[in-house]
Amino acid sequence: MRSTFGLQSVLLLNAASCIGFGLLFISLPAPTAMFLANEKTAPVWFIVVLGAGLIANGVGLAVTARQQAPQAGLVRFFSIGDLLWVVATLLLIATGWWINTSAGISAALLVAALVGCMGWLQWRNAG
Repeated sequence: MRSTFGLQSVLLLNAASCIGFGLLFISLPAPTAMFLANEKTAPVWFIVVLGAGLIANGVGLAVTARQQAPQAGLVRFFSIGDLLWVVATLLLIATGWWINTSAGISAALLVAALVGCMGWLQWRNAG
């Protein structure tokens, strides 16, 4: 059963998360990279580009959430993006590239779990 209120709430929460992390990545790219890894760190330019992408994604999520009845295909598009985030996080941790500090791994796993939950809830309520 589709819950529009629940779906819109999850989309808005996901939007806020994307925009918040996007602003963090753009504002503090070097400290972000150093928090996540002490060797094999992500290039600062990549953190900035990722931040911009997250902000754009967040705006798209917010616009979708404001639709009277969010389109199932669009919601699933965002859910697939969430799945890709989770998979990429796990691969980066497994390889030790860009995420290799204890705090970075813990934070990345927490964020991945939350992103995965939001993606699943979006998919489930997409219709």
